[in-house]
Amino acid sequence: MAESQHYIPQFYLREFTDPETPNGHEPYVWIYEHESKNWKKKSPKNIASKPDFYSFVDQEGKRRNEIEKGLSIIEGKTASIYRNKICTRQCLTLQEKATIAEFVTLMITRVPRFHNIIDSSTSEIVIRMMEMYKARPDAVKKFKEEYEKDIGKKLPDDFDESWFDHSRYKINASKSFILETMVTQIDAKIIFDMTWTFLHTSEKAWFITSDNPFSMRNPKSNSPWYGHSIPLSRQICLLATWNKGLRPHIDVPQLVVEELNHDRIAASDKFIISPQNDFIGSQFLHTEQKQPQHQCQSFTLR
Repeated sequence: MAESQHYIPQFYLREFTDPETPNGHEPYVWIYEHESKNWKKKSPKNIASKPDFYSFVDQEGKRRNEIEKGLSIIEGKTASIYRNKICTRQCLTLQEKATIAEFVTLMITRVPRFHNIIDSSTSEIVIRMMEMYKARPDAVKKFKEEYEKDIGKKLPDDFDESWFDHSRYKINASKSFILETMVTQIDAKIIFDMTWTFLHTSEKAWFITSDNPFSMRNPKSNSPWYGHSIPLSRQICLLATWNKGLRPHIDVPQLVVEELNHDRIAASDKFIISPQNDFIGSQFLHTEQKQPQHQCQSFTLR
């Protein structure tokens, strides 16, 4: 039976619930969906999840849940560090900083947008390779000879360049390949080595988040708040930058909150998440265009 798995952690989502949730009601966040342009109130447990998003069946037919378990461990450590150290403006130990860096880096790779990028980019590589083979019958002949020699299996007699016509297939990366990329092709050390400052905001001037919480701002943006940022709650946002002049904790005005909320909207995929449906920077809301879907044969990159 499929298990619902959150690509945005529940403990994280709970930090963005509406502080004015009526007594007796389950805490909720406000979600703005770009496609419908509508706001909805939802419990953190009912959003940002997909069935078996991190689970897969291996070649032996066994269901593997190691990634989900590993993410849960990191989430638990991060939640504790956030409550006990970041909220109280204490200095982090190197180990605590390493844990937060790992959490932040995974928040880049664990979301659907990153998975879609891996799928589309690897598929594009395969398409380009197929186009090269299709244009060179001599290379296809050599490919056939080497394949049969190395693998020990004979390809069909009619195997020729026409087999490399990518329009005959739907080319995509396998789930196991995408998940492996998610956990191996990351480098938390990049975030770890940067200068960190935790930006604190007052009540009502909330930070928002989204289904793609991490964003990057170019140093040439003429803003002192350039670098990598991710909100940790409605009142605290982590900024990682090469600017060594910033203090570890800074109280920021509403203008900075507006800037960072704009970045969050721009980086979002399907929806944003806000403590309330009226927030600083809401004028920047926009709709993303969907890409058309094509139907054809399946060809999976593993």
